[in-house]
Order: sequence, then C-alpha cells, then structure tokens
Amino acid sequence: MKFIKAMIFAFTDSKVRVKAFLYSIGLFLLFAIPTALLSNPIIPYVRMIPATPLDYIFLVATSILSAVYILLPENKICTPDKSAFGGGVLGFIAFSCPTCNRLLVLLFGFGFMYDIINPIRPILGILSIIVLLHSINKKAESSL
Repeated sequence: MKFIKAMIFAFTDSKVRVKAFLYSIGLFLLFAIPTALLSNPIIPYVRMIPATPLDYIFLVATSILSAVYILLPENKICTPDKSAFGGGVLGFIAFSCPTCNRLLVLLFGFGFMYDIINPIRPILGILSIIVLLHSINKKAESSL
C-alpha cells in the first residue's frame, strides 16, 4: 500500500517532518476549537453532548491524515481529489457535537442531526479514516 510509503515520506525527512507536525497542529486547532474539544477562553462554547474518547481519536486521526495528504507532492497530471475533502467533512461530522454545531444544524436540522447522525458518528469516523487513507494512497501512487 502506498499510504505507508506516504507516511514514511511525511515523517522521515526532517524538513517535511516539521511541516507535517505544524500542519497537524494547525488542523487540530482548526477542528478542535469550533467543536469544543479544546476549551478556550476566546469562544465560550459548551458541548450539549459530552465528548467521548472516540471524538478525540477521530480528531487526531483526521488532523494527521489530512496533514499527510496536504504534504504529498503534487504531480503535474494529478487532479484535485474530492474524496480527501469528503473524508475531512466526514471526520468533522464524526467528532463535532451534533446538536451544538450551528452550521450542521442549519444544513440538516436538529432532528436529523440528533436522531440519525448522533448514533452513527463512530461509523462516520471510521469511514472518514478509510476515505482519507484512500485519498493518500491515490495521491501517493501518482506522485511518489
């Protein structure tokens, strides 16, 4: 599998490793602050549904895999992969609070988010990891 080669690429070279670390931290903060997985004094936001350990696992996995995808070099014939965006969105839905996130409630409605999405959030998190790994694999095949 090429995604293993991509992970090795992202974490062996010292310059790329620093970029991977900074991108991962940046994405972690970008995802964690609006979902209240990381409390902060700037946005006083409290989750109505308590965070679970799976939320943090999916947050870290989405941040790291997204950073690896961003770091892989582009090929001239490589077209943008929409599945990587989809994997990130699935990950965001998996670890965000389904009743507190105003954007998701506005798009899908409270009843849909609470009754349908909340019970399947772990499945969505696993799907997001699979989709991101597939995207990394596709990009690594064309660029590494």
